[in-house]
Amino acid sequence: MLAFCDTSSLLKLFIDEKGSATMRRLVQDSTVAVASLAYAEAYAAFSRQHREGLLKTDQLDQLKRQFASEWVDYFEVHFGAQPQARVADLCHSWPLRGADAVHVATALACRIEGFPVLFVTSDQRQLAAAVGVGLNALNPSAE
Repeated sequence: MLAFCDTSSLLKLFIDEKGSATMRRLVQDSTVAVASLAYAEAYAAFSRQHREGLLKTDQLDQLKRQFASEWVDYFEVHFGAQPQARVADLCHSWPLRGADAVHVATALACRIEGFPVLFVTSDQRQLAAAVGVGLNALNPSAE
């Protein structure tokens, strides 16, 4: 099974917060799939936490090294023609931000390719959209 993780769920593997234990258990038994977009979003989140004083510089550096090391083990899905064709409909049908629509559309593309997909997100709007378009979904923060 592909555990297709949006950035909110992926970050739980690196920053201890509600849902982190669920994510650690999930990734032990699954292949982690991510949209390429998650790479930039994760680094932006780490840097924001540093700017806000939630991470010290040495913690930020460690997180960046750990993330880069683990990223190579993920099944990275690039945003191409198939997911792009779904974004307009997703945004029309659901109150999604652009990046959120990219994650859902990319997960849908994986399912169309025949992979069993579990869409993992802590974002309620994304979760509703994923379920609404027929994806199995999990909110790791709902422990």
